Amino acid sequence: FQDRAQNLFPTCGEGKLLRHFTFESAGGESKPIIEDVPCSNSTLVDKVSNFNLHELREDESNSFFDVHTYMMSRDERRHLNDALSSRMVRRTDIGIDSKMVNAVMTYFLHAGRTAVYYLHAHMDHFLSFCLSEEKTWMLIDPLHMDSFDSVWSGNAQVMLKENKEVPRIIVKQEKNDILYVPPWWIHETLVRKKKKNIGFNIHFGVRGQILMELLNAAHKLLDDPAFFYNKMKQIEPSEFIATTATKGNTVTSIKH
Repeated sequence: FQDRAQNLFPTCGEGKLLRHFTFESAGGESKPIIEDVPCSNSTLVDKVSNFNLHELREDESNSFFDVHTYMMSRDERRHLNDALSSRMVRRTDIGIDSKMVNAVMTYFLHAGRTAVYYLHAHMDHFLSFCLSEEKTWMLIDPLHMDSFDSVWSGNAQVMLKENKEVPRIIVKQEKNDILYVPPWWIHETLVRKKKKNIGFNIHFGVRGQILMELLNAAHKLLDDPAFFYNKMKQIEPSEFIATTATKGNTVTSIKH
């Protein structure tokens, strides 16, 4: 669906919005967090074009990321299900149309850093497809959620402070690997600093998840995939990034 604009977030024009937080580890170390609200009305083709133009420097000072979200129609879900099933050694119905609720494709375009290099969690299931360079995942069981101070940002539950150290699971996801992450598992990702990485997730609910079923009914009634993020309580973004397409310098920051 490369010619379709993102439709999950209320549009903010030719750019994206950012929220700024700080995470404090159990050892007292602080890390700045920049959360991307991928609200640009540009298409996936536009984003990939900008991504391909971007050149990483040796000093890694111009890392870049972009995100493209798209909630699929029923016909599009069936098309994707058939396309993925046909590439399997043993053809299998993934269930994108028959089993998944509110299926959303999210593309991640990373150069030197990821869009979600900080600990966060959300209510949906997702399958992560690695299409190029290796990606490293840090995963934390949601049973440890009470060990963190966190806030619902509007995109996800963002961890702000780890009050006591909790166990981590480290997963190395290589090219062509598919990783399944259950709801509310706390996670962050890393990519190699001098490499460009592209991949996509399929985010979805399942039958019996009451909130996801209600959202599905609202989307059908209103014909508005951005309904949830338009109405959901959120922290007001503090920065706007306007998209440009100049070689080696893909974005320009404009602060409110």
